[in-house]
Amino acid sequence: MVIKAPTKIKNPLFKEELKYIPLEGVKSVEESKDAEIREKLKGSVVEVGKPEPYNLKQMCVIQGIEPPVKMQILFEKYDFWLIEAPFAFLPALNTHFEQARILARLESLSDDVEDPIVHDMYPDNISEEKKEKHRISIGLSLKFAEIIEPKVQYVDEIEFTRLYPIIEIAGIGKSESIWAFSEEALSNLKNVNTLYTVVKVPHGTKGINVRFYLYAEAPTKWGLKLLGIEKDEKYEKYEIPFSNA
Repeated sequence: MVIKAPTKIKNPLFKEELKYIPLEGVKSVEESKDAEIREKLKGSVVEVGKPEPYNLKQMCVIQGIEPPVKMQILFEKYDFWLIEAPFAFLPALNTHFEQARILARLESLSDDVEDPIVHDMYPDNISEEKKEKHRISIGLSLKFAEIIEPKVQYVDEIEFTRLYPIIEIAGIGKSESIWAFSEEALSNLKNVNTLYTVVKVPHGTKGINVRFYLYAEAPTKWGLKLLGIEKDEKYEKYEIPFSNA
């Protein structure tokens, strides 16, 4: 028996075919290629499943975990919810995403309640160390040096380590969470994966609204092209109720 990881989300909350977005105000010979670019990238999809909220304080009690002192003090004033949302990147046939971004904008259900604040996120910032080698040369360029002796050049090779971001996050302390995935991360995210956000809300908050903004960049013979949705109003607002608030 072979068990395969799911590549699509069953009954996704948010499923959007990402469409080519030309750069505004830029006129070039590429304008005549727009139709061809759109056809090439047609079929690229990003899915987000229904977010599920879990009360963080209840989870600590059930698992017998004693939260840090600072968190216990915050529990006296705020509720913390762990929001879990599955997602999947599905590039069009014969193409791939070189980078992609998911932005979740969080709002309160009513104007008289402050917006939720992102307290933590996962996956976190992830970078990979890569070793690089570079050749350096130091040559004598002064004319008197050429008179004294033939021009010489010193060549050496240096090796150093550089950090390359694989996954980057932003939004902690604000009312939105952003994940940016590199090509290497996306190659490992071909199946359904999960985003986790811990949000802080005032006691008794009945729920929050969330809007998902999804973008990706795919390579073409005309260079990297942005895919997404052209107008913000096309993004729907989804309510996440807190059952025991």
